[in-house]
Amino acid sequence: MFRTMRKREMAATGAAMGHLQVLGEFTDPEYGHVPCKASEVLSNALLDDLTAAAAGLRITSRPAGPGTGIGNGVLFAVAYHDRAGRSGGIALIAHRDDHPARTVARETLIRWTRTLRSRRLMLGDLSQPCPGTRRSAQIAADHAHLDDLHLLADHENTSLNGRPRRPDTLDGIPDGSTVLFPAHGVSLTLRAEAAARGMRILDGTCPLVTAAHTDITQYANRGDTVVIIGDPAHAVTATLTAQAPEATLSIRTPEDVTALEDLDGEHVAFALDPAMPHREATATLTALRTRYPRLSGHHFDIMCHTVTDHARTIHSVLVESDLTLVLTDRSVQRPAHTILEAAATLNARVLPIAGPQDLGRIALDSVLTIGLLIAPGTTPHQTTQLVEALRGLGPLSIHDATTTREHFYSAAPVQTART
Repeated sequence: MFRTMRKREMAATGAAMGHLQVLGEFTDPEYGHVPCKASEVLSNALLDDLTAAAAGLRITSRPAGPGTGIGNGVLFAVAYHDRAGRSGGIALIAHRDDHPARTVARETLIRWTRTLRSRRLMLGDLSQPCPGTRRSAQIAADHAHLDDLHLLADHENTSLNGRPRRPDTLDGIPDGSTVLFPAHGVSLTLRAEAAARGMRILDGTCPLVTAAHTDITQYANRGDTVVIIGDPAHAVTATLTAQAPEATLSIRTPEDVTALEDLDGEHVAFALDPAMPHREATATLTALRTRYPRLSGHHFDIMCHTVTDHARTIHSVLVESDLTLVLTDRSVQRPAHTILEAAATLNARVLPIAGPQDLGRIALDSVLTIGLLIAPGTTPHQTTQLVEALRGLGPLSIHDATTTREHFYSAAPVQTART
């Protein structure tokens, strides 16, 4: 790329005193039309530039390129070609009589030219929910025409297909309404209340969670104490324990096993949170089986691969990258806890980012391989914008490091009932 790089400083039209314009494209005398895909990155970087601020410059974006030839402005630009002959670059315009603006433009071009280079992008998509959640969303979409549809969730201020969701309670829902149970399921008490109040039930419970519920009920009915291996913070763990509150207790780690009170080893069963990472679940299960050799429980078919796939994706991206960006929704204040844990273990650099506007604050000069983890809650448009901005900083070779395995289960038909 460096051999194809061309720096320009030439006359242009459309400049204004006190303004520094960042171009979305320009015409190079050798390469012709040159798109500037990192223009938003450059604009936001200049807004934070102390020299530009001290000069009182107004930073403006100019999507269309300027006219060249005799004019009142100076175009400061750099252009390059990638292997396929595609052009890229960055460009600014300052008024020819505005010395502070010209100085900032020239220094900015020098600084950002150092950032331009060929790079690898390791892409890890964590935005897709598990099959059970997708199934629940599809049920909601199929019944969106119902005016009396109420969606349950494990916390407030959430939505599904544009519909607001309420906590896992039927309080405030009129008798006879239609309710959609979430993918993580509900307690037997709530299910019974819905039936008693004549509600039409759309059961969006993940089939894996339903199977776990069935097993827990079976184990409890035969007199076992059911040890649930799961994260207490997960909504699904709460619904698992709620299937047999008097017969269940929950643990997460091998250390939790040692803290258990003595149980009747002949009557101990286990149940797994389907969404728990496989490695964590099996480590705790091994410790539990060591303490209770006659432990019984359900088959590993009950486990969902999504969380484990996400963990493998995170690991693959972190170990391959000089710097990993975590693309999040603006409402997310920090990367997911699992990403931070993995980064700490691998001594990897991780930075949250909301879009191209944040790239200008990140030192990329020495970064050859960028990791990009797309967190839940982000949109395809956000991802496209960021990737295109990175393309504007030099030729980009994109590698998909996403691990995806579908769990093959026979999803039961949606159960609807009104009693």
